Formats: sequence, C-alpha cells, structure tokens
Amino acid sequence: GVKAGSAFGKLAGMVARLAGCLHLLDFAFKEDAELALPTKISASNMITKRWRLTYTSDISDHTSTIANANAYNNAESAAKLALEKKAKNEAEADIVVICNAAAAVDLLPDQTLDIKTIRGQIDQLTINSARHQALQAVICHQGYITPPRQSTAIAHQYHFGASYDLANDSAQICEQSSNYNMAKLRHYLPSFTAEAIAENKHQLGESAARVGFRCTSKDYMPITGPVPDSSSLVEQFALYRKNAKAFIPNAMKNQTGLFINIGFGSRGYTSAPYCAWIIEQYIRQSVMPIEHRLLAKLHPARFAIKQLKRNQ
Repeated sequence: GVKAGSAFGKLAGMVARLAGCLHLLDFAFKEDAELALPTKISASNMITKRWRLTYTSDISDHTSTIANANAYNNAESAAKLALEKKAKNEAEADIVVICNAAAAVDLLPDQTLDIKTIRGQIDQLTINSARHQALQAVICHQGYITPPRQSTAIAHQYHFGASYDLANDSAQICEQSSNYNMAKLRHYLPSFTAEAIAENKHQLGESAARVGFRCTSKDYMPITGPVPDSSSLVEQFALYRKNAKAFIPNAMKNQTGLFINIGFGSRGYTSAPYCAWIIEQYIRQSVMPIEHRLLAKLHPARFAIKQLKRNQ
C-alpha cells in the first residue's frame, strides 16, 4: 500500500480527487478493446453551460466508471461531476478536461493550439541466457531501458528506446529507429549490450517494436488551463496589434467548465500530475500554487495572443 503521509501518497490522493470531479477525455489503454473516443464537444445548454460529448461508440462502461469515481471525496469537491448519458454515444458534463494529446485540435477547431507531434519508437530485446543477471531498475541515459517485463529462468524481455524522430511521421516500425536505439544502448551500456548480442542470444525485430507520437507545443511548455472564449479574445486583446506591450485591464473571458491539459512531450510523468493540480485549483477557484507569469506560460490562449502581438 501507499503511506498516506508520503509524497507519493499525497500525489496519489490528489490525482484520485481530480478523477472524482472531472470527466477526463483520455481513457486507459486496454489491449483488444475498442475505445470510445470523443469526436465532438459542444455546449448543450448556453444558460447552464453544460457540455455535450459525442463518442465514436457506446460509452456505457465508461460512464459507469466515471460515475463511480465521482463518489470519491464528493462532499469536499467544489466541482461536482454531473454526467448523464444522453444516448449510447453521448454524455453531458458540467466540467470537461480535454487531455487527448494532439487530437485536442479536432475537439477545439476554433482554438489556436500551436502543437506538433514527435514520433518515438521503442524496441524489445529478449536475452536468452541462464547466466544473465536481470536489471532491477530503470536505467536512464539519453534514452532508457526498463527491467524485464517478462522473465523466466532463461529468457528476459526488455524494452528500450525511445527514438526522437523529428522528420518522420510514419506509424510503421522503422529499422533506422531500431538501429538508433540499439546504438544508444551499446554506447551507454556496452557490457549489457555485448552480452545481449553474444552468440546471437537475443531477439530484436519489427514484431517487438512499438511506435507512438508525443504531443508537444511549439514552445515546449504544457498547455494547461481554461479554454478561452475565442470569439471574444480577438476583440478583447485587439490593442496588441498596435502595441504589443499594451496594458489590458480586463480579465480574459474563458469558456465555463471547459479545460485542457496537453503538450507534455517526453516529460508527462513528472509534469502532468502537477498541471492536473493546477486545473483543480482553477475549478475550485482557489489560490494558485504558482506565480502568475508561469501560469501565463501555460495558458491555452498564449498562442493566439502571440499572433495578435505580431499583428497576424
């Protein structure tokens, strides 16, 4: 179990509280399961400002899971999830956090989200040797290798990578990426790699590799916060077209109950939980845990404002 007072325990509790009051549009990956992916988000009632979510398939299983999560710390949470299934592929919620990586642009076509995807490939390496001493911890260098996912008396299955392919947008396994990953492993862990290659007692092939795409912003900062009202943003900040240093006294108008949390690139495990906490503070309307200038660097409207300052 996790100790309640430990740092990880506090983090786990915070994430659990967040899951209890938000509808996260990023369902866990399940092998051999058809995922219900959100394809559209729209305001279902302009007065109460509820959000209607349209999915690719039936979301019955997902809505029950979300409803159960809402029971956690419900009395404490200021933002309570009110999720109602309107049809097999529709649901409504008071608060929505969009965290589906680069696919967010499909849900928010009117927003200026300056993001890009960066291809990454990991490879699998199986060492068939009874004398091999399996790794007991993740080893990081310019890449990484994880302890064996599956291990027997003579077979140890490792995963390592990951490539950083800026000029490759193919989802197919690439031999060049595999060679790149192996070259890094050979450079930083020469003895380990020599053992793996010795007498061909290793397996490395396309069937054992996997490709994914990191979502990152053009300024390499996460995109975290309330989704701005794009219809009024241009008018409200129009003065920036003439004077990029102009003082705009009024607060930005945001869309009620709609947030986004994407763009973590290769650093999601360290930055995503903290950014989720920031969104929780937005929802609770609490004092923010970081300085205003840092919030501005994360705010989803920053790209649209930069365009105005450049008179674009």
